[in-house]
Amino acid sequence: MPSLLRTVLVLTALCISSVLTAQDFSNKGKDFWIGYGNHVRMFTGTPAEKMQLYITSDVATSGQVTIASIGFSQSFTVQPNQITTIDIPRAAALMDDGLYNHGIHVTADKPVVVYSFIYVSAVSGATVCLPTATLGRDYYSVNYTQRSNDPSSYSYFFVIAADTGTTTVEITPSATTKGGKAANVPFLVTLQQGQIYNVLGTISGNSGVDLTGSRVRSLNNGSGCKRIAVFCGSGKITIGCPGAGTADNLYQEMYPTATWGKKYITVPELTNPTNIFRIVKSDPTANVTLNGSPIAATSFVNNFYYEFTSNTTNVIESDKPILVSEYFTTQGCDGNTSNGDPEMIYLNPVEQTIAAVTLNSMQPPGININTHFLNVVLKNDPSAISSFKIDGASFNSFTPVPQDNGYVFAQIRTTAGTHNITCDTGFNIIAYGLGNVESYGFSGGMNLKDLYQFISIKNEYSIVDYPATCTDAPFNFSMTFPYMPTKVQWQFGGLYPDELINSPVADSSFVKNGKQLYLYRLPNLYKGPAPGTYPIKIIANNPTPDGCTGEQEIDFDLKVYPKPTAGFAFTGTCLGDTTYFTDQSQTGDNPIIKWSWSFGNGDVSGAKNPYEIYKTAATFNASLSAITQVGCLTDTVQKPVIINPLPVAAFQTTGPYCVGHDINVQDGSTISSGTIASYTWTMGDGQTLTKTSNAAFNYTYAATGSYTINLTAQSDQGCINKAPAKQIAITAQPTAGFILPENCLSDPFSKFTDTSTIADGTQASFQYLWTFGDPNSTPANNTASVQNPQHKYTATGNYTVFLKVTSNNGCADSVKQVLTINGTTPQAAFAFDDGNSVCSNKLLTFTNNSTVDFGNIIRLEIYWDYGNDPTNKTIDEDPTAGKKYSSQYPVLFNPATKNYLVQVVAYSGQTCLSSSSKTFTELAIPQLQFNPITPVCIDVAPFQLTQASVLNGLTGFGVYTGKGVSKGGVFSPATAKAGTDTLQYVFTADNSCVNSITQTEEVYPLPIVNAGPDSYMLEGNYFTLPATASGNNLSYRWTPPTALSNPAILQPQASPADDISYTLTATSSEGCKASDDINIKVLKAIHVPNAFSPNGDGIHDRWEIKYLNTYPGATVEVFNRYGQLVYKSAGYSQSWDGMFNGSPLPVGTYYYIINPGNGRTTMSGYVDIIR
Repeated sequence: MPSLLRTVLVLTALCISSVLTAQDFSNKGKDFWIGYGNHVRMFTGTPAEKMQLYITSDVATSGQVTIASIGFSQSFTVQPNQITTIDIPRAAALMDDGLYNHGIHVTADKPVVVYSFIYVSAVSGATVCLPTATLGRDYYSVNYTQRSNDPSSYSYFFVIAADTGTTTVEITPSATTKGGKAANVPFLVTLQQGQIYNVLGTISGNSGVDLTGSRVRSLNNGSGCKRIAVFCGSGKITIGCPGAGTADNLYQEMYPTATWGKKYITVPELTNPTNIFRIVKSDPTANVTLNGSPIAATSFVNNFYYEFTSNTTNVIESDKPILVSEYFTTQGCDGNTSNGDPEMIYLNPVEQTIAAVTLNSMQPPGININTHFLNVVLKNDPSAISSFKIDGASFNSFTPVPQDNGYVFAQIRTTAGTHNITCDTGFNIIAYGLGNVESYGFSGGMNLKDLYQFISIKNEYSIVDYPATCTDAPFNFSMTFPYMPTKVQWQFGGLYPDELINSPVADSSFVKNGKQLYLYRLPNLYKGPAPGTYPIKIIANNPTPDGCTGEQEIDFDLKVYPKPTAGFAFTGTCLGDTTYFTDQSQTGDNPIIKWSWSFGNGDVSGAKNPYEIYKTAATFNASLSAITQVGCLTDTVQKPVIINPLPVAAFQTTGPYCVGHDINVQDGSTISSGTIASYTWTMGDGQTLTKTSNAAFNYTYAATGSYTINLTAQSDQGCINKAPAKQIAITAQPTAGFILPENCLSDPFSKFTDTSTIADGTQASFQYLWTFGDPNSTPANNTASVQNPQHKYTATGNYTVFLKVTSNNGCADSVKQVLTINGTTPQAAFAFDDGNSVCSNKLLTFTNNSTVDFGNIIRLEIYWDYGNDPTNKTIDEDPTAGKKYSSQYPVLFNPATKNYLVQVVAYSGQTCLSSSSKTFTELAIPQLQFNPITPVCIDVAPFQLTQASVLNGLTGFGVYTGKGVSKGGVFSPATAKAGTDTLQYVFTADNSCVNSITQTEEVYPLPIVNAGPDSYMLEGNYFTLPATASGNNLSYRWTPPTALSNPAILQPQASPADDISYTLTATSSEGCKASDDINIKVLKAIHVPNAFSPNGDGIHDRWEIKYLNTYPGATVEVFNRYGQLVYKSAGYSQSWDGMFNGSPLPVGTYYYIINPGNGRTTMSGYVDIIR
């Protein structure tokens, strides 16, 4: 990997993992032993590698990192879900094969997760560290074929003594070691706590031995077998491509063989699916299958491991414990073309699952990891799949494993950052990330319980398989051994009395993974102490010849949880509603497995969050008790559940039910207890009203139709009930109206015209009531009930007339209007606004000045040519004083004048009228003609406009105007610009009458011509002239036509022998022309002399390369026979004088590379300097 990228991975880009629940023997603990593993930089190159520890937890805690041999000690604190970094001194590095005192001891007050990270800027590796409590006594090293791009790259493993006292370790290397140990020959080392024995395989050049299969185990030295930690890896390695140019170190802590399983499911990388796998068996007689097919024993290398390559899921099973390791290849190897880098991951069997894990992917600046993934395997159980969550969000896109549909898998693309993964059942998970030649990968969390030797806690209700109980809970202790001990001593550290059992007899025995196991139970019933963690030690005498005969010390922690407290809440307390109960019990991280509910009405439930529908309104005592997974019982908690009555909602309405009229709505709701707090009315027209009072109210509908009114009543306890819906029909509302008559006192009567309407068209059935408002009339004569009545008024004045109409559905409307009875003596009068003469192309306008002795002029009749055409008239039924009237008379050219008689008749009633007449003179206007203007090109010189003239002999003066026209009537095409514009000629006659006329003028554009940029061409070649032109139907002409393929096309080919200038002229179909020039410089063939003599005699003192100076951008490079550059130039305006750095070069042959560019190929050869 070409940068630090991948290494800063495991901790930074590394997605740190921590098991959150109380899973037995996970990678989370309070005591760790770690070693500073071997690295290629310990032997070759700089800068030196570094080591850091990354410590995290889900709780706040503190601790200590100690390396006693070098006097190093550093305290640390950890904040929840944050990382604390500890730099480890290089003095603790395992620099070579042999014994070291440099064990790194990490202790913490509360459980933490620790990652160890060894890196330098291209070779980095990291491992998750195993707590001391999970360590074993028997291990195998699993490495990989040792190839590298760097010498001194070793396959390695090392062992650390984790227990106090003396630890005897038997090491059987699978290959010859750097320290001289022979392959497959066991040797013993004696270690004190914290001492390390480091083993390096031999190397030859960039290759070395693979230490896979080396066995490391603790032997009984008289005080039992001690726990040890084993790490393995490589100082630097390439995976997948023997000749790859990139490599990384491997650094992993190995799992004890007692934690190996019998079934593994592998899932490949999502984007680089071709991965390498090794199946490792500790027992040579194990029968292993791959996807159901047996693997021949002869296929296992050294009868220990089987290697295969796969890009799909796999199911690996065995009748005896095995381990599976997965390898990511170097980028570009084995067909993996996406981003990535080598990695090694020890997988977990399906027997060792976790139920919750936190992954913290924290990517620092400069790390090129840009994609992050999770591979997950779990049982194909709908409840398990539905409970799987990432960061609290459900994820259920799982695919059945083709080889075993009892399991499902997912390859999940995720993001950088902290991710919490949980499931109600156990799952296996690996996390990895990829970038350009970057990667990281590790087991997301592990449950490393010893499958063959373990303590058990048993009570009536517990379902867990690790030692845990609750305060005050009764339980039994039992211990399972893979042998029959001759003596067992239980040491409780003062928690309970110690127990010593000589010649114990097994309570039962059974076979697991091919091993015979024996269970021994203490007869006493114990009671859980105060919450906390209590260490328990068991000392057993092992009589079997398995390397650990004699006393064996077994340490376990008893986890005591606080007694859980039951609690619940509920919602829904109205009769008929569903009452939902929610468990709120406090159990810490000790989940509940059983709930016992009683609802107080005889019904019960075992659901976590049940519901109940009560049948009567009353108070019920509901209760809950629960049992946790470790068998702890809560006390029973009880709460009263009050079921409240529903209101009885009711209402009624009264009309009239007409559009726009108020409808009265009256509530009639009741309730047996409590009060009604709110009333919600839906009126059927989209409107909802919410009221807190039952007071009656009015409501109006805006349109006809059938409307359904609903009432929802809500009590003060939130209980809701609805009234029976009520449907009402809203009918049309009439609109009263009538037309007032216009009368004077002399008219025989006033007749009223009804205009009343109704939307449903039933106006024929209207009932009418008229009141005429005439105080001079008798009461009987002052009203009417017909549709269109008439009435005789006896005096001038203003009268209020009233009409009421009623529909056949009883809906009514009324209207009032004021009637004026006008006087009997109108006086017609008017005045011309512009005097008595008007030009014939202007309107004749006059102002009405008519009056009446009382009231209004109700009608005006205007005769515009009363003497010649009395039918030409205008009638105004709504005249007013001062109102203006206009008319356009026919245009007059000849004669010079014409007279018209105008008469106005004014009415104050049907029989009351008056008239007035006046004469006015119409004046002739100029009769104009504007002949067409010939179109011109835009480059034509300005010219005088003369095309307009007067035809009817009127004298006066005319003016031309328009775009491009200057004072005096001169038209400039350049000013007007290309296009068609309208020009105007205005003539003013001596009688002050004015007329105008227009004509269009078109200006043609010139062609747009570009002959192209001045260019170079090679002598003897053809050059296409890069001309462009635009315009209307252009024709072309090149001058001179010398050496042109066709001088009448836009882009002819030119082949001039010497430099030349061409002119292109383009002509449009309208005859408009434009031109442009291009200069062609002909580049002559270059002649390179093969010798020159810079001796100052004036003859051939310089390397003169003919014509090269004419090539723009040409480059010249000259080298001596050693490949040293002695001369370089860009361009060759100054020829070379044989000098280098101010000194003359010696006589000899020199080699040149000349790149003329400009289409000519690069030239190379030699030149001799002669003195």
